[in-house]
Amino acid sequence: ASAKEVAGVAIPDTASLGGKTLALNGAGLRSKLFVKVYVGALYLEQRSSDPAAIVAADAPWKVSMFFKRDVEKAKILEAFKEGFENNSRADLARLVPDLARIDAALATRSPA
Repeated sequence: ASAKEVAGVAIPDTASLGGKTLALNGAGLRSKLFVKVYVGALYLEQRSSDPAAIVAADAPWKVSMFFKRDVEKAKILEAFKEGFENNSRADLARLVPDLARIDAALATRSPA
């Protein structure tokens, strides 16, 4: 059963990570120029409505992204880099190398 549905995407109540069960903390739709791009969901060990506490917590977390349209892997990585530049400029030198880990984690899909 799903906790919620966002833009036609069923969002599971829980997600597994490293043998732990994480609870859905929230989900939302990312649109760009009126195009529905993806639905993102955040899973935490302990639900929270305090963004600072979520970021500061030394606890497992998982973000799931359900794409509503085909997006090239390079475009996804560029969007992450742009997000880092716009929101974490002071930490940019430390964060950008982590894009290689994101690159490796992104599943590629063969055309149908």
